[in-house]
Amino acid sequence: MDPLQEALSLLDGGYAAEALTAIERAPAGVPATILQARAELALDRFDHAHATLRSIFRRDDASGKHRAHALVLQAVLLRRSSPLLDEALDSALRGATGAMRAGEPALAAEAHVEAARLLAAKRSRELAEAQLARAVERAGASPDGALAALLACADAEIRLSFDDRPGALERYRAAATPGSPGERAARIGWANVAMLVGQFDEAHAQLAALRPIRSGEAAARRLQVRLLLAAHRWAEVAQVVDEGLRSNPASDFRFRDRYERACALYRAGYFANAKPAFEELAAMTETSRWIELAKRTTRLVERHDLAQRRLVRLQAFPT
Repeated sequence: MDPLQEALSLLDGGYAAEALTAIERAPAGVPATILQARAELALDRFDHAHATLRSIFRRDDASGKHRAHALVLQAVLLRRSSPLLDEALDSALRGATGAMRAGEPALAAEAHVEAARLLAAKRSRELAEAQLARAVERAGASPDGALAALLACADAEIRLSFDDRPGALERYRAAATPGSPGERAARIGWANVAMLVGQFDEAHAQLAALRPIRSGEAAARRLQVRLLLAAHRWAEVAQVVDEGLRSNPASDFRFRDRYERACALYRAGYFANAKPAFEELAAMTETSRWIELAKRTTRLVERHDLAQRRLVRLQAFPT
């Protein structure tokens, strides 16, 4: 199979890390760079995605379609990694215009979906719904399975943004048709809403249907961690976070995840494992508030160890 087609198929299936491996075998060019940016976004590698997208905008050989696609991905990046919602909205709308000029209505529909998400984040429900309606219009009467699933899940996201949880749950359930292109994304959304309304068993059931969680499904892994944290199942939290770190070690959330794993080990009573986990994170030279927290926590753990040793000595030699 052609490496680019393989990477696209992997990305659509949620295998983002595997897609990056396939892209490495593809000829260098704008199409491969677009797929690379998509994979990096799916893996929460925002700094990498930013650099990748900037490289596309600097190229002279990027077509109108590819520039439009890069603008849409830039909007996603800004929404997920920064407070720059107005800049992201401008990027999404310019992407929609560019996609229509390039004769790509499906891409324009994706751009309008992103614009709807951004307007929902800005608390403009009427404008968000208008953008969603424009996305449906661009998709046409018979959109392909992946685009239809995107539209259904986006509708659910907008409803959830304005606290219409029953409506969001209904839309996610409708989109989670077994074997459909949008089943996995819909189940993740379904699990999220179920958790928000206190239906924890239902949320666990939806995530269980996804196992094993794929490399590009970071949202599902985060949901699983939140559910386990709520139940104080610390050992399982450490295990799930560890799996995520192994499958995606370069995530922009890697320091937070390492700190959360160390805390979970400590709360589970695995002190012999927790202390080196804190120390390993504290010894890293990058700049991160999680590293600073690890340094403070390491000092607190050392004080606790000292107090424990003093207590043992006092019990052994009470006089």
